Amino acid sequence: MYSFKQIKPEDTSDFEKFVYPRMREHFHRLKEVKTIRAVGAQLLGTPIGLIWGEGEPEEQVFKVHSIFVSPKFRHIGVGQGLLEEFESIVRANGWRKMKLEYIYEPTLDGSKEMLHKWGWYDHDRVIYQNIVEIKKFLELDWVKKLQLPEPFVTFSWNALDEHELSELKAAEGDWYPSNRSPFRKDPLTDHKASIGLRYRGAIIGWSILHRIDGQTSLCDCIFTREEFQTRGRAIPLAIESLKKADAQHYKYVMFYVNAKNNHMRRFTKRRLASVLLADLEIRIMWKDL
Repeated sequence: MYSFKQIKPEDTSDFEKFVYPRMREHFHRLKEVKTIRAVGAQLLGTPIGLIWGEGEPEEQVFKVHSIFVSPKFRHIGVGQGLLEEFESIVRANGWRKMKLEYIYEPTLDGSKEMLHKWGWYDHDRVIYQNIVEIKKFLELDWVKKLQLPEPFVTFSWNALDEHELSELKAAEGDWYPSNRSPFRKDPLTDHKASIGLRYRGAIIGWSILHRIDGQTSLCDCIFTREEFQTRGRAIPLAIESLKKADAQHYKYVMFYVNAKNNHMRRFTKRRLASVLLADLEIRIMWKDL
């Protein structure tokens, strides 16, 4: 009979085969990232499935990264058991809502119907996951020409001193919202590839990159103060950040765009078409615990 266990840091190697290759490095951060939780399924001590995810405090929701069951053990209740055990652990940790993001394909409708039976419901938010090859992006003619004018100056995120860090953290909720905080997922931040933006010496923005694996970074947050948001500084800021990422030997960058952000969707299709490796529609399901 199969059984379930909460995964500890020392167990991750036994279950990593159930994790998407691009997410395995993050899965192994289970000890480092305190909000990560994982549950494995076993048959006589042999791993046969896994569900894992992490809390997102800014949205007050626990995100399921993936659920996977070995093909020959499907349709016997392992997936449902994993979900129920996982939900129990997430609820015990104080979370009251879960979400599951998935790449939309019509063939998944059967799986959606099962989740509906288990209390999950569709969310109307749709996002797109895009992946770009960094070197080819930096070689585009318009990218080479686009530069930040003076007196805007970028700086490496790891160059911030303790005083500046303290002042910046204290400004949360003042001139930047918590969901645009550069510190919200700090353990994942690549401080060498991420950059900040100054205007006449004052910090007014940032481009924060997270390490996914040795080849891929995630552009988690690009932000400038409200009074600078109509000046077209975000794209040049992102370009400077990707130059840093290239110097750190990243090959790809991943970013997400809300389907309702028509301007950014048009920009992605028009300006990035030649370097775009993926443009995937991501849909979301929720469950109240």
